[in-house]
Amino acid sequence: MSDGQMTMALREFLRGVPSPYILADYPNDLRLLRRVVEGSYLSDAQEADLGRMPELVTTEMLRDEAMSAWLETWFHRNPSESGRRHHAMVDANALRMAWLATTGRIGIEE
Repeated sequence: MSDGQMTMALREFLRGVPSPYILADYPNDLRLLRRVVEGSYLSDAQEADLGRMPELVTTEMLRDEAMSAWLETWFHRNPSESGRRHHAMVDANALRMAWLATTGRIGIEE
């Protein structure tokens, strides 16, 4: 996927989510996300073809103690994923599971 396609796909995805909320465990993740959404690496002509920016994207660094603990538990319980930690999709899935568990959307197995 080209840079422009990635920006367009991410903008389209985010525009389809009411009040998107993005959680990250590392500050650079949010910087990279912002860079892709903004298309800051594209020329003005390329950026003009991408469509409008999403209205509001809430971002937050993982600072919740319970969520951090559940994230570590998830990686402990999933050693094959633990070995791939910091791969974007692996971290995204782990953060999603930690968020679901700590917000009571899924049960936490002992």
